[in-house]
Amino acid sequence: MDEAYYAQQLKNHHWWSERIDKLLDGLRARLEARSAALGDDESPYVFYDAMREQAETPILVDSIAATLYRGQIPITPAERDLFRELMYKIEDPDPMFRFLHDRDHIMTELNVVDELPPLPDPGQDGHPALEVSIDLHRQPE
Repeated sequence: MDEAYYAQQLKNHHWWSERIDKLLDGLRARLEARSAALGDDESPYVFYDAMREQAETPILVDSIAATLYRGQIPITPAERDLFRELMYKIEDPDPMFRFLHDRDHIMTELNVVDELPPLPDPGQDGHPALEVSIDLHRQPE
């Protein structure tokens, strides 16, 4: 392969890394608080980091979409715009990526807020004391 090809691949990798890192860095506290409230022992970032390292962009973006949509995690307009950029950068997503494939609907159903609510105080066990009700069977319409 020639230098131009590698240069383009590197540029593409940097584009994705920069945006995914920025989005996930901003969402970290909210996603980990949700995970802890649900009683998950492992941070969702273990999975996200593995997908980033393996350059599994479609599954990573689809997983983030599922978490934001199902959990109705509050996001800012800037985070929404960044997420939209990621969702639409993937051309013609495979239908197996349900949330990515239904991105028009998913984007309209995100919980976009002008001001983020404060994170809950940690409970006695160090996990946030939240009451969360999630419909695990909720599918994109």
